[in-house]
Amino acid sequence: MSKSVFITGGSRGIGAACVKRFALEGWNVAFTYKENEEAANKILSDTKGLSEEGLVLSIPLNLYGEGPGVYATLEKAVKEAKTYFGIKAFDAGICNAGISISGTLGDIAPEDVDNLITVNLSGAIFTTKALIDDMISEKKGSIVLVSSVWGIMAASCETVYSASKAGLIGFGKSLAEEVGPSGIRVNMVAPGVIDTDMNKGYTEEEIDALRGETPLGRIGSPMEVANTIFFLSEDDSSFITGQTIGVDGGFAL
Repeated sequence: MSKSVFITGGSRGIGAACVKRFALEGWNVAFTYKENEEAANKILSDTKGLSEEGLVLSIPLNLYGEGPGVYATLEKAVKEAKTYFGIKAFDAGICNAGISISGTLGDIAPEDVDNLITVNLSGAIFTTKALIDDMISEKKGSIVLVSSVWGIMAASCETVYSASKAGLIGFGKSLAEEVGPSGIRVNMVAPGVIDTDMNKGYTEEEIDALRGETPLGRIGSPMEVANTIFFLSEDDSSFITGQTIGVDGGFAL
């Protein structure tokens, strides 16, 4: 029977690469997207026929919300996906959905502070909460949280974004300690400068500067991050938990 994974933010960038990587390996893949149905349908089209074993399901889901309402929505999405695949629990959960809003703390709007924390941190916590009980019942599972190099390093004009991504690392380490005895692993990836829509706001000069600060001398690809996420979800990484893996070309050295 195929393994199954639940991925948030799967219609573009790192999330889309994850959907394709897991589908290629024959996993059942459920992925959420905020509102771009056209992009989600393209992912479904791109993954059709990649494997004879796995199924791919897209679920519209908006992580912008107020408190517990987001959790109820996520619970419903997870239940829908489990029913579709005919499973009791997911083998892996990838908390990838995120937004980036830059600016000094004095300039960033209060609603942007709320959105950054809600989507990047609370969204991942609620996603994990919706997945974890069934994993514990089955005594197996892997959670991967997509943090950022800015969750590890200091960055001017990224204070709130950095806080949300650093929070993921703290959450993941504590959760790894909590659920390890139940056979559940929790790890984080911290991408550096990756060629995604999230970085389209940088000027070419800024991208060149970031490239110059990266020891490998280039920008990373979404699939390079997805490959690491897949490894952390598979049995090959069965003795790795509570770790933050940098996928950054050496940027955080």
